[in-house]
Amino acid sequence: VINPQKGEIRFDRWKAAVQTNDPVLIGVMELRREILPMFKECIEGRDLSIFPRDLTHRMARLCMKAPILLNNIEPCPTAAGYDRSLRGQFSTFEWPADVKEEHEE
Repeated sequence: VINPQKGEIRFDRWKAAVQTNDPVLIGVMELRREILPMFKECIEGRDLSIFPRDLTHRMARLCMKAPILLNNIEPCPTAAGYDRSLRGQFSTFEWPADVKEEHEE
């Protein structure tokens, strides 16, 4: 979760100050908006082969860039998923139940 007003990023049980205008951070967030729907489609369809190669290449190029600069890294007493002040601010994925086909038995 990124709070642009505070210039803060929050992961699981830690937080840090970030420059919200950092081009790498902006690139990460833009790419994330494209990746998540496609990844969800692949997982739900149980077929990772349909994940677009261009997104894979863009992810790899982004990983080779300088890391996002984090300052004032601090632990948090509550995991982000359980922090009521963050409700509705981060994405989650509900795994669909496997449907057992007749020929699998």
